[in-house]
Amino acid sequence: MTAIDSVTGAIVPGEPDIVRLTDIATGRIRQVLKGHGDRVACVAFSSDGRTVATGSDDGTIIVYDAATGQSGQLLKGHLGGVSAIGFSKDGSRILSAARVGDSQSEVKIWDATHGQELITLTVGADVKAVALTGDNRSVVACAGGEIRVWESKR
Repeated sequence: MTAIDSVTGAIVPGEPDIVRLTDIATGRIRQVLKGHGDRVACVAFSSDGRTVATGSDDGTIIVYDAATGQSGQLLKGHLGGVSAIGFSKDGSRILSAARVGDSQSEVKIWDATHGQELITLTVGADVKAVALTGDNRSVVACAGGEIRVWESKR
């Protein structure tokens, strides 16, 4: 798993339960993010590059300050491992997806400031990616080889 921060240019290579933020230009490790009890499966940066969220097979999401590496919110609520994660454009929401059975997943929307779970959607397929539209009104997911869209009421 690798993610590239479009603001700072950092590469985020995954290890079992550790994420290292690496400067592209120098190859120097800027931060080491720890805290999950199992493999880190996905990572996302907020659009301003200040915040990093990681999703793990332990079913949790940890939100970090990208500059200091300090962990903030610990989001719990998924029954299975987190398979996809993303931020809203304005950084106010975090989206996550996790498999909850043989043929279904759940997508959750979280308040990024308070860590409160706002919405849970059940999806009858494996979710590979999640996003919110720029106005935060629609959830988009790649699930079961299709792009699916739901209108969010929050």
